[in-house]
Amino acid sequence: MQEQPSQDPKASVTALVARLQASFGVSDGVDGKEAEPLKYVIYARRSLEESSVKQERSSGDQIGECKTLADRLGLRWVDVIAEKKSAMVAEKRPLFRAMLDNIRSGKYGGIIAWAPDRLARNMKEAGEITEHKGVRSPVSGFKKNPRNS
Repeated sequence: MQEQPSQDPKASVTALVARLQASFGVSDGVDGKEAEPLKYVIYARRSLEESSVKQERSSGDQIGECKTLADRLGLRWVDVIAEKKSAMVAEKRPLFRAMLDNIRSGKYGGIIAWAPDRLARNMKEAGEITEHKGVRSPVSGFKKNPRNS
């Protein structure tokens, strides 16, 4: 037996919107109630440079592009974290660790970072990042450049 459509078209649309918002990380979509948009944190990371290799984007450039992405997607960001640390070795970035703790506690619902490699370049922290559904980036993919960590 096929399920009958809802008698109230507005309720059906509201439920659909809530599911779509949850899918795209702009709402928690709980029980059809009007949900508050997720609070995002913008994370920018630039490695400490000991070589003459020029990094692709400064922290300021990364933050600017992340803010542009947030505006375009209608994402609400509440904090910006900029760190100058390598991500090759786990547990060496105190601001990154505090950000993850704040995500777990509910302060942030998602992360906006310029590129995935700004978040993690080691398996442990990459695994921690993949636990979170709300990761957004204006660029996609990892670039293989071991000198630009």
